[in-house]
Amino acid sequence: MHIIDPYIADPAQHLTFAGSLALSKGTDKGTCTRTILDLNRGELTERRMERLENLAKTMETVFQENLPTAVRRAIFKNLVANDVCCASPYAAMGKAFVDQMAALLPASVTA
Repeated sequence: MHIIDPYIADPAQHLTFAGSLALSKGTDKGTCTRTILDLNRGELTERRMERLENLAKTMETVFQENLPTAVRRAIFKNLVANDVCCASPYAAMGKAFVDQMAALLPASVTA
């Protein structure tokens, strides 16, 4: 049995997130990682939820159509570069959330 090392492998190949809950994509690595590390234990899902709420606040700003596109794009790019990069806390969950939200934004903001 092997678990995912997020510094070597992309967790998104094996795990997905529904809010703060980690779900295996059916791979052995995903299932082992979720189970062995108990990725859905209470205190961890609470911390991920706090992180998700902070990301959501930033995304709400990006969604504000009354802001100039350049401002929205800069906030979005900063979010991607600094808040969901591999070194940030709960990066896999954050990236999944941002990717989902990015699909709802105009291309002029995410480009």
